[in-house]
Formats: sequence, structure tokens, C-alpha cells
Amino acid sequence: MPLQSKRSVRVHEIPEGTSEKEYLDFVEHLCTKPKKPPKLHYSRVTKHFRRKFKSSASRSIPTEEVDEDARSKDEAELSPSPSTLRSEAEQAAPLLDDPLPTAKGWTRTTYCRQNGHLVGTVSFESETLKMEALERHEKNEKSCWKDWVVEDNFSEVTVLYEGPDAEFDICAVHGQGGNAMDTWTAGNGKMWLRDLLPEHDKFKNSRIMTFGYDSDLTDRDTVMELNDWAATLLRSLNEARTGDTAMAQLDPASIYNNIALPRFGIVFLATPHSGSTIADWNAFLVATAHVLGGVRIESVNTVKTFNPASVWDAQAFINLKPCPPFRCFAEGRMMPVRGTSKHVVTQASATLGNQQAFQIMNVDHVSICKFKSRLGPFTTISMALWELLNEVNNGGVQQTRTQQERRVSTQDEAVSIAQS
Repeated sequence: MPLQSKRSVRVHEIPEGTSEKEYLDFVEHLCTKPKKPPKLHYSRVTKHFRRKFKSSASRSIPTEEVDEDARSKDEAELSPSPSTLRSEAEQAAPLLDDPLPTAKGWTRTTYCRQNGHLVGTVSFESETLKMEALERHEKNEKSCWKDWVVEDNFSEVTVLYEGPDAEFDICAVHGQGGNAMDTWTAGNGKMWLRDLLPEHDKFKNSRIMTFGYDSDLTDRDTVMELNDWAATLLRSLNEARTGDTAMAQLDPASIYNNIALPRFGIVFLATPHSGSTIADWNAFLVATAHVLGGVRIESVNTVKTFNPASVWDAQAFINLKPCPPFRCFAEGRMMPVRGTSKHVVTQASATLGNQQAFQIMNVDHVSICKFKSRLGPFTTISMALWELLNEVNNGGVQQTRTQQERRVSTQDEAVSIAQS
């Protein structure tokens, strides 16, 4: 899955002072198909000659047939023609050809500040509708919104929600082959970081973000690897807070002034701390794809079962002083892989140190981070986030700074929390 989202776009370069209502007006414009011009109807002269031709032709028709034709003609004049019905329907043709269902499709929006600038997101019901909207915006050079940038690229941090008095940060980090928006979006369109978590009473005073990086295993143009992605994540989070691996890089002389290691907590969702078995099972397929111009071998090697890098990273994390509190979760179901069922990340692989991974029932490696409702797995993960936030708040190292900072983060499917 590349940086481009299948059904969502990010909107930026929004002029300062733009109200939320003005932004929603733009969203409606973006998501509305232009009206098609009505089809040409017969002119009065054409209709006159057509009636005259019919009347002359009817003189040789028996009386019974004339009466029948007259009745059908009267009925036709009383009811609109099919072409008229079609033209009226085509004139009212907003997205999905119906304004009410359309509203459900595009009202999944966000609008908040990021690095001092206004940023929004819009999610569509399908990839086709997203592509149509992007094309319309690009071609519409006369619009008052023509200078607004609309793109489906979700590189680095995107702020989805910011409470009126944000006290802590939550940042979701997808895994290899994932996407900053699609990874967290369920089949019913619910993106829990946007639609569910901000409505939770315990997270109303949060800032919620998602982080995207070029994790597409088939992208052979990128030279970025895990350490580079980790450094980019830290820099992006540090910038978003203006007003060992990733965290192992946070030494006392850290250049990241707005984040601090002692104020972190982490939730790991199906993260392969000792490697992913699917990387081994697919070794032959990956090699074949590489020969044909596909998968990057170095990225897959990083997550192979018990590879030295994974073992070292896990040990380096456990040895951090102080070590951030964390929770580990594993998938409770196998998932279909090329015609068979595979357990992608086992409970043993998801376990880190003495923190045994908790298996979540009825979710596989993909659905473990997609929540359709407030019940079930969402309750489990949101409770884990809240517990970690309290641990960081109550048991963290005392700070000499007037501002305390908390952060919670995950990896393969990752979530992060911070407080200022």
C-alpha cells in the first residue's frame, strides 16, 4: 500500500481565517458533480410539422384506430416524455446522483491546525469518487478554491483532531505495506482515530495524528529504511508539538526539544518483535517478485523470523533507561494468504520482554487495527491507551520543566500519546 490513500484526500494551503463553514462549503463543492446541460428538445416548428404529418397519415386509418391514437396522444401529452424525465434527473446530479446519500459519503471530514496551518481531510465512499474529485479540482482553474492543494498523499504527520485544550498527543503509525489512512479504516468507512476516539470522554482533550511513510514493499525508488523512517517520525512529531530504534535515538542531548523519552507509553498492535513468519513463508514469492521488478528484499529481511535486527531492536528497547510503559496485542485469527490461512504474527512474536501479548478475539493481522464500532476491540485498545496515559502521568520520571510531556506510540499498527 503506497503513500496514496485509496479513498481519502488531504487539503492544505487553506487561507488563514477560513472558517469551518467555509471549509465545508469547499468540501461540498469538491464532492459535487457539475450539472449536465439539458438535452435539446424539438422546437415548436418541428412539433407542428410532425403533428401535421401524423394527421394526414391518419385519414386512411379506421375510426376505431383514430380514437385509440387520440387517447394515447392525450395520455402522452399529460405525462412527461422519457427524455424530459432523464434531463430533469441529470440536472440534479451531485455526487452519487443523490444529495442525501452523498452527504453520508463525504461528511467524514476533519479540519484543524497543524504546525500553525489549517489542514483538512475528506474521505469518499469509493476510490472512483475520490479520483473524480481530484480531477475536477485540478481542472477547475476559475474556482475561488483553485489555490487550495488537494492530494491523496499522506506523507509524514496528518493531524485529524485537536481538542480545545489538548493535553496529550496520540499518533498512529502503520506497518510495512500500510497507509496512514487506509490501515485504520474499516469496511464501513469508520476510521476510529477520526470517528471514534475523539468522541470518547477520556480523549476529548487530545491531539490525534496519523503518520505515513513510504512502506510500499514494491517501491524500489525509495532508499529509506527503518532507521530513516524512525528519524522522520520523531522529527514530524517534534514539529507537530510547536506551541536504540525511534525512541532509542532520544538521548539526553536529543535535538527533539518538544518530546521526551520519560513521557512516552506505547501500544503495539501485532508488531513482530521477533519477526513475522509470513516473511519466511513468502521467501520464494518475494524473490520471484524482486526478479520481476517488485518487492524490496532489504525491507522484507528486516521482519523475517528471529532475524538479528529484530532481536537486537527488542533488546535495545527493553534496556532503555527509563523504559517506557507499553502493551502488546496479537491477532486471534489467521488470515487468508494466497489461497491458504496463515498466522502472520504469532503471540510469541508479538510478546516483548516479560510483557506477554494479549490475543484479541476474532481479528486477523489486518483487522486488528480496524474498528467498526465502539464495542469489541476498540474498547480493549482505548482502555490500554488510557491505562498507559495514567502510568506515564503518575509513574513517570519527575521533570524539571514546567511542561510535562506524555507520548504513547505503536509500531506495525502503532498509536502514540503525549501531554504538554
